[in-house]
Amino acid sequence: MAKKSNGNQRPLPELYKYGGPCKNISAKVLRCNAMKAEDLLYEDLAAPYWRFYWNEQNGAHFVVRDQIVEMRPDKFYLIAPETHYAAKGKGYFDHFYIHFSVDEPYNYFEDVFFEIDADSAHCILASKALKKMLRQGTTPPSPTLMMHYYTLIFYALSDLPEDLIAELPHDERLSWVIRYMEGNLKSKLSTEELSKVANMSPKSLFRLFNNQLGVSPQDYFKKLKIKQACFYLHYSQLNIEEIAEELGFSSRYHFTRVFSSIRNIPPAAFRKIGNSYYNAIKRI
Repeated sequence: MAKKSNGNQRPLPELYKYGGPCKNISAKVLRCNAMKAEDLLYEDLAAPYWRFYWNEQNGAHFVVRDQIVEMRPDKFYLIAPETHYAAKGKGYFDHFYIHFSVDEPYNYFEDVFFEIDADSAHCILASKALKKMLRQGTTPPSPTLMMHYYTLIFYALSDLPEDLIAELPHDERLSWVIRYMEGNLKSKLSTEELSKVANMSPKSLFRLFNNQLGVSPQDYFKKLKIKQACFYLHYSQLNIEEIAEELGFSSRYHFTRVFSSIRNIPPAAFRKIGNSYYNAIKRI
């Protein structure tokens, strides 16, 4: 039986007394892998998703804007979407990576390479995740292993410079429209329809996108479609005709033309590049 109040109980503390409600930020793991590798050579790995890298031994390096960055066991490497870089290595090393997407404002980062000082606790966690993955092989990761991945992802993201994050778009109306776009990738959305989502006029919405993102709402919507197409090409078995249909393109030809205009490479070649990266790492 519940006890009756005696009238002398202390009041509950006020929620958010010292701050506003927290905003949730979620991430989605797209691919993760660990391997004992011998040699690595790949020239351009730009893609529209984030990458987390860690190697347990020396022996590999990145080339970013003509600068060589040696991979060290006491560093994590976080690479933003659309960053052009090469990955190379000689000899034997344990190689661990996670490909992922993440919510705003981090989804606005592009073409940035981060080298992060990793503390001993998270290096131990990365080593543990790597060894578990090697033992499991192609078995889907356990819930515990998935928690390891997300812990490493958010640890790395939390180390990004706050001044860079502050410079990213933070307009809530922009978020509403982009989320609506992401939920309707198969549709044809007019600027008028999108402006109603933001409770703005079409001209005001155009100015908002142009000022914050440098493109029109329609161009950004096409970019989101092609971003999803990249996910399908690297992480699904859908053929190009099925991807075109899934994203609302009238034909394979139409899809290929738009994809090529945005990424400067046709979708079949983009899929081949992704596959060749995974095959470029020789497993021992």
